[in-house]
Amino acid sequence: MGIRTIILAVLVIALIVNTGVIIAFTSSGINNISDATSETSSGVLEANAGENLKNIAIGIRDSLDNQMANQYQMVKTWATSPILVNTAKDAQNYTL
Repeated sequence: MGIRTIILAVLVIALIVNTGVIIAFTSSGINNISDATSETSSGVLEANAGENLKNIAIGIRDSLDNQMANQYQMVKTWATSPILVNTAKDAQNYTL
């Protein structure tokens, strides 16, 4: 075995141990939290989560609306540029 393999093996074992410890603490913490919360507080948490999701959705919608408005202004500017207007007028005189 090379030194590189040994170092990788130690890191993998450390990662597995750390993951196990985190899972153990998390599961015990979740049990403690669920025991401590009442129906009222969980309802408040649910309402807050719903409000946060609504605010995020509104923010995304507003951002997309602003982007579309900017795109509209850009296309409008291009469409009214004198070069494009003159080219369109000249193209009306062309025949197949």
